[in-house]
Amino acid sequence: MTGDVLEFFCRHLIGIGWYEGTLNDAGEFAARPTFYGASGFVLQLHDDLPGSWALITAGHVFTDYKERHSDLKIGARNHSLFDVWGPRARGNHRIPFDLFDTPAFVYNGREFSGA
Repeated sequence: MTGDVLEFFCRHLIGIGWYEGTLNDAGEFAARPTFYGASGFVLQLHDDLPGSWALITAGHVFTDYKERHSDLKIGARNHSLFDVWGPRARGNHRIPFDLFDTPAFVYNGREFSGA
């Protein structure tokens, strides 16, 4: 890809990551946790409202997470976003952000639901 095309596609591309694993009685990971990651992008909804950004990712990210966490012994830690792709990446530091603990709408191909 040329630099302009790469910059266009990476301009709002972000990574979403977290660790999951079985918890012990103290609420800590009982063994080495598994890293989960997904891609997404950000979208500004209104030019005149500075805080009107939305994070878009695949709906199955939410439904799979919810399914895995139906087992009360599974826990997740270190949720974050990262912006590391493209020539104008914001840096190589993760930004703490729990995607699953924020208001969300999930579309599964047939209907919308809250997550």
